[in-house]
Amino acid sequence: MPASTKLALRTLCAFAALAFLRYYTSVTHMWLNLPAYLTGHERLPFQLRVLPIPFLLGFNKIAEHLPFLSHGKAVLTPDKFSFFCLSSIAFAITTVYLVRLYRAVSPTRLFEGLIFPVFLILCLWTYTVHVGDVLSYPYDLPAVAFFTAGIFYIYQRRFWPLLAVVTIGTFNRETTLFLIGIYLIDSASIPAALGSNLRTRLRFGKLSKVSWARAALLTAIWLTIQLTLQHRFAHNDRSEDFLRVRENLPKLMPRQWPAILNIGAYTVPAILLLRRRIHPIRLSNYLLIFPVWVAVMFCKGVLSETRIYGELTAYIAISVVLLIEDHARVAARRLATQAVETALCTQPTLLPSSASTAEAA
Repeated sequence: MPASTKLALRTLCAFAALAFLRYYTSVTHMWLNLPAYLTGHERLPFQLRVLPIPFLLGFNKIAEHLPFLSHGKAVLTPDKFSFFCLSSIAFAITTVYLVRLYRAVSPTRLFEGLIFPVFLILCLWTYTVHVGDVLSYPYDLPAVAFFTAGIFYIYQRRFWPLLAVVTIGTFNRETTLFLIGIYLIDSASIPAALGSNLRTRLRFGKLSKVSWARAALLTAIWLTIQLTLQHRFAHNDRSEDFLRVRENLPKLMPRQWPAILNIGAYTVPAILLLRRRIHPIRLSNYLLIFPVWVAVMFCKGVLSETRIYGELTAYIAISVVLLIEDHARVAARRLATQAVETALCTQPTLLPSSASTAEAA
């Protein structure tokens, strides 16, 4: 592809990303009391997610020197401007790791041009298409960036960058705990023949001492950060920090299914059904963390608020494209077989050689 065409397509993708970010930061409702959050007095568990605070304060300082933000017709208020800037940086970082992860897992990279559009659509759906209030938090898109980077380093089996991601990302949102589970799943994954039973691909009993020690280190860091934050904000309002099992039970009724199945634009249920067609197998094994995620969110989240699965958006996008690649390979193989069969059926019958004809005469 010519360089000019690549530049034009990348520019188009950048415009699409900016349109999504402007729409997302403008139409969603910030559930936090932002002044209280920035001063450390917001309700728990929201206040525990402290990483965005210095960035938001910094962008607020910049907004003070941008008078057009105070204009009555401005789409972005100063607070929304800070949210937009932080979300834009996080989205850009996610995109970098999204492409790197796709290139690492796809040997052919046949549909690399699809990966960003699919990711963008999933983000738009995950964070703006909800039944009920469309809420947003400043740590949502940064959480996607940390989780995508974490999955990339897990797949590459680069522990020390993963350690950095878990350490920093835990200050943003506690869902980095699931990266430790994915790390153990990846460490237990072994090569297996395509189509073999899922359970034959995992060997937790054969994990090395190094893997267990590293998982313990990641867990210790996560616990230390969480306990420190809990101690620091022990006197904050806990009215939102409670088990939500009783609240979520009515959401299991059939009339709520369209809302709670809206995970990744309804692609996650399909991915779970087609997981055996996702290759490489190591990557498909990461789906084993999903039931654990749902169980935790059933206790601590609101099931109909499907942004609680947003960290998985990049992984879901890659899984969708890998399934498209698998379908394309199967279709190409079928067409090739049909072409060979058609050629054999239409090939004319060979005539006897001249020598055989002469001998017969």
